[in-house]
Order: sequence, then structure tokens, then C-alpha cells
Amino acid sequence: MIDPKNGMMGRGKPPGGDFDQVGGTFHYMFLYNHFNRHMSHGEARIDAILGLQRPDGHWDSTNRTWLTLDGIYMLARTLRYAPHRVDDVRTAIRRTMDTLMTEMYSPEGRKNSFSPKLTVHSATCAISIAAEVQQFSRGGSSDHGNAAEARARSQAVYLINCRE
Repeated sequence: MIDPKNGMMGRGKPPGGDFDQVGGTFHYMFLYNHFNRHMSHGEARIDAILGLQRPDGHWDSTNRTWLTLDGIYMLARTLRYAPHRVDDVRTAIRRTMDTLMTEMYSPEGRKNSFSPKLTVHSATCAISIAAEVQQFSRGGSSDHGNAAEARARSQAVYLINCRE
């Protein structure tokens, strides 16, 4: 069921994966994690998810926050047992957090990112991304940055600093 070419669930999909696979695989991956099981083909999954990330740090232009959570979660969790392209994963995560700091966590960004109908939904997703990233940064980097940078990013509640 897991495609060895891209490490994600689905059949008849492009070798590099697609966004349906990102969303679908995420929903199975947290179940695997709950039962302390690893999904096979971790290196292929890391390659595919990195390849699908957009230059702005998101994974999709219309489903910006939720597919971004899915991508970040799968990168960070897969890296725990398949240490592949670690620096590229850190760069991808930093790119996402830099974007979220502007789009979601700054006062101006909140005005543009949170519509009245989706405020709680968007906030939940943004905090979930940051929480996953914080957990990754604690386990995935020996350098947690300096206090000044932590204070500067504390507006986001959670932070990332995967710089070596």
C-alpha cells in the first residue's frame, strides 16, 4: 500500500507523489506512530515531501495550513527513524516557520490569515505546526538558539531554531 517510489500511500500516483498522498498518508502516519510502528520507505517519503514543498514554505496554494501541517509532521516524524537529508529537512522547516511567523503570528499577518469563519480552525493548525516543529527542534538539533532570538519568536508561543 505504501509506494516505494515516494514513501506515501496510494496507487497509480506520480513517482514524486502528490498532494492527495501527503494528506492521506498523514492520517495513517499518526496512527502508525501511536502504535510505535514506522512506515516503510522513509527516505523516499522525505525526498517526495521535500520535492513538493513550495518556495513560500507551504505545500499547497489553496489548502495552505493543513497540508503544511501534514508535510511538516511527516518530515519531522520520518526523520526520527530515517535520518536522510537532515539539513534539507531543517531548511524546509525553517522556511515554513519563517512564513508562518509573517502570515500567522504577526499582528498584520493575523488580519490577513484568519477569516471570521476559520479563525479557530486556522489558529489550531498554525499552533499544531509550531508545536510539531518545536518538538522536532528539541530532538533534532543540539543548538536551540540564543535567548534573544527565542524572545523575538515567543510571540508564536512555539519556536523553531534548527540552525547548527
